[in-house]
Amino acid sequence: MLAQDSYEYIKIGLALRLLRNANKSYTSTFVIDVLKDLKGVLEKADFAVSIAFTKSSEYEEIEAGLGALEENSEVGEVLCKKITTHSTKMESVVFAEALTKKIYVLPSRRFNTDVLLNHPDRLLKDGLFERLEDIAQSDIASACRCILFGEATAAAFHILRATESV
Repeated sequence: MLAQDSYEYIKIGLALRLLRNANKSYTSTFVIDVLKDLKGVLEKADFAVSIAFTKSSEYEEIEAGLGALEENSEVGEVLCKKITTHSTKMESVVFAEALTKKIYVLPSRRFNTDVLLNHPDRLLKDGLFERLEDIAQSDIASACRCILFGEATAAAFHILRATESV
């Protein structure tokens, strides 16, 4: 399971909208930074198809055009048109790929979500978790996730396996 901040998806949309609405007075440095940030967020969000789209000849042509400009100079009308056209196409690719992504929202419970997901060792006395066998550590971590997702029977199964190991 991959835990991911949903704000990454918002950043993708914001960057695309910024590029789609580009104007000729945008500076080359600004556009390069936005493209770099967009590519980074797409990688972080695991948008493989959209990342592949950034390797298109059209995208490389935009990067080359930006690289040929002096630092902080305006992108101009022609390059701006290419940026907006490509960003519109890329938005369609991102939207289509976003349909393959699912976000699961954890309900508010009386348990500390961060501890259950990321620090199950904090549920035991200091140093005790590290002394357990790897399988017991894994089972306790799995039980914590099961509790968080409301799977009590599965949590009980993992706790019993961890107890067995001890």
